Amino acid sequence: MTVSETIFCSLSKETELLAASNLFDRAYYLRTYPDVANAGVDPLQHFITFGWREARNPNAYFVTTHYLHQFPFLRTHEINPLLHYMLSANPHQQLARRLADWFSHAQSGAVVRSPSASLRSPPQQENSSEVLRLFLHMPKCAGMSVQEMLLQSVQKDLILDYDSYFRTPLDERNELLLAAMLNPGTVGAGKIVYGHFFPIKYLGCHSRIRVKLVTILRDPIERLQSHYLFWKYGDVDKLNDHLADFEKHYLWKKMMMNHWSFMEFALSSEMQNFYAQYFSQISLSDFSFIGVFENIGYSIQRCFETLQLPVPAIESIPMRNMTNKKMAITLTDAESERLRKFHATDYLIYRYAQKKFHTN
Repeated sequence: MTVSETIFCSLSKETELLAASNLFDRAYYLRTYPDVANAGVDPLQHFITFGWREARNPNAYFVTTHYLHQFPFLRTHEINPLLHYMLSANPHQQLARRLADWFSHAQSGAVVRSPSASLRSPPQQENSSEVLRLFLHMPKCAGMSVQEMLLQSVQKDLILDYDSYFRTPLDERNELLLAAMLNPGTVGAGKIVYGHFFPIKYLGCHSRIRVKLVTILRDPIERLQSHYLFWKYGDVDKLNDHLADFEKHYLWKKMMMNHWSFMEFALSSEMQNFYAQYFSQISLSDFSFIGVFENIGYSIQRCFETLQLPVPAIESIPMRNMTNKKMAITLTDAESERLRKFHATDYLIYRYAQKKFHTN
């Protein structure tokens, strides 16, 4: 039976092939999707019939949305992505044992690459304790949602670093950057750093070979609007906590004392090219992956996969610190164009992320 014939095979044949492949983890599926467990249905049958179409993952290492993003025709033609992976990765019909061995090894707890990371080459082991894992929480880019998931899954290995250089005025910041370049911070084996840190703080001027650096960005103007509204109004449920934090920031004080409008805030020298400020003294090539807000589910899954963490199901992703849509800021076309030009470097960074990591 050829690959093309098997892909369009019957439901019973599809079930037989996937069951024999050892790529579907029944225990993982029932644990991750309690609605399936509560329904009392067979997990493999559910994945084949409904699960992959609902972006559910068959195991902790295969990200369905990632694979469908790589091969969009699968969704169009209603082709099971796990079946396609199993067959496409085995053009000579000699790879089944290797895949089963790989998955058995992954189930043992060893740290391995996701099967969707490479369609042709065997998975390679990589010890996460030897890799510097950094997840930059870019302010107002879904970061509190990610933090909640990290605290639930890897709290003992998580280092929260919200000591941002952005709190230091531009004319004083170079001393901090220079110190980091010459003497970067150290991280214990197996730890993950998450927060508003500038990456140079941990990267310094050393080799980047053993680094996994990820972040999530959003349209620069949308991010500015969210930042402004958050600073001006805070989160109603945590207003006192936020005010105590805001008052430590020189720019928040300046904004409030001068009663800045959104345009005054967005066109201030301190806010110009916010992303570029955070990426000071590093290269975009230092990032293993950059997510984008408009593709948030896929972006979070890829970030977790890159850092060798359990990949969350899209429906389990919480939404925290969401901007109140009733407070949306309306801009004229002229104002939007002025902001795009003023933040041209940030738009270059954002477009790079879109084309590098989110284009088929």
